[in-house]
Amino acid sequence: MLALILTSLLFAGTISSPALISQSNEDLIACAGDGGATPSDIVRGCTNIHNTTGNRHPQLFAARGLAYIQLGDWQRALADLDLAAQGHDQYRYPTREMIADARALARRQLGMDDDGAGAAAAGQCRMTPDQTMAAFEADFGVFVTQYPMPSRLADGSAPGPRATYQYSYFLGTEGLRLIQPYLGCLGPHEQPNVHALTVTAQRGLEGCEQLSTVQGSCTPSYPF
Repeated sequence: MLALILTSLLFAGTISSPALISQSNEDLIACAGDGGATPSDIVRGCTNIHNTTGNRHPQLFAARGLAYIQLGDWQRALADLDLAAQGHDQYRYPTREMIADARALARRQLGMDDDGAGAAAAGQCRMTPDQTMAAFEADFGVFVTQYPMPSRLADGSAPGPRATYQYSYFLGTEGLRLIQPYLGCLGPHEQPNVHALTVTAQRGLEGCEQLSTVQGSCTPSYPF
């Protein structure tokens, strides 16, 4: 289900990442999640950039922190997401809301409460990883049915390429929000699906902003 939904957004280059970075720089490509980068590739690329340039941009820590979550490395994820939350640009990907949700998830997995203190026991998985993914896919399928690609925009016009990108940004962002409660019970075989949501949101935002006349006008909202 999830693969079919996301493939429909990515097929035939409909949602392709704009050429925002040099194709010769493997670390930048990996850190951005492009070129089929896996979570391990993202961690390596972002780490190399940070170590060689001293770059401390919040987006670098956000990208690496989310990758650590997909790898189940909760301590490193929380450390990076704490840094990402400091001064993060409101309209960039990942959004502040996504970072806050990811931080809360990491804290729960580490036995902390939502303020980073105390000792709330981490919940136990009641399903196998593939059953957990199937449960999320069912929820996500219902969500997509409830929020389909609009046939008309708010101004009454037919949706064009920018609207398609914005819908992908919305769908990927909401998918990442919906999958948060499931992440701790997913295994390595399910991580490509999580990464597909990340790529969908990121490419949707990049494409929407590239086609926008006003910088920062693309938000993961619905309807458009």
